[in-house]
Order: sequence, then C-alpha cells, then structure tokens
Amino acid sequence: MQYEKLALSAFGSCERQLNQLNRLTTLATSICRIPALTHDERRSRQALLELLLETCETYEREVECDRELYQVIALDARGVAHQRITAEAAAELLAEAAATSH
Repeated sequence: MQYEKLALSAFGSCERQLNQLNRLTTLATSICRIPALTHDERRSRQALLELLLETCETYEREVECDRELYQVIALDARGVAHQRITAEAAAELLAEAAATSH
C-alpha cells in the first residue's frame, strides 16, 4: 500500500507542476499580446518571452514523461500493469485510488 501511495503522491506532484507551468505559459502568451513602446523594448521583451515559453514547454514535456512513469508505477502497485488498459480506464483507477487515499 505504501508503494501505491508513493506513486500517487508523485503523480499528484506532476499534476500540480503541469498546472503551474500552464499558468506560466498563459501569462507569457498574454504578455506577448501587449505591444511594447519602442523597438528595443519590443525586441528585448519578445526574446525574453520566447525563452520563457520555450522553457515552459520543455518543462511541460519533461513533467508529462514523469507523469506517465508515475502512472505506470501506480497502476503496477494496484496490480493492473499486466492487463490491457485504456488511458481513460487508467485515469479512472488513479482518480479512484487518489480519492480513497485521502
């Protein structure tokens, strides 16, 4: 049971990280839409925002990979790893396990 709780905790951490990164991406996208006053301001802001967006997207990809790994660990802990399972069924199992662990 500890194995499952650990995996679910890690999975939840990934979910929180993805939510935070999504907020950063949304913020950066909004800032990109606001015009700068001078040419230098525009160029500098655009470069920084592109770097921020690229960083967020990279982090998102990394966390999504981690989330998939933790999902496999959690499913294995629940004894369903060797069965064929759809993504929806896996999400339901994890949601159910998370609800019962609180």
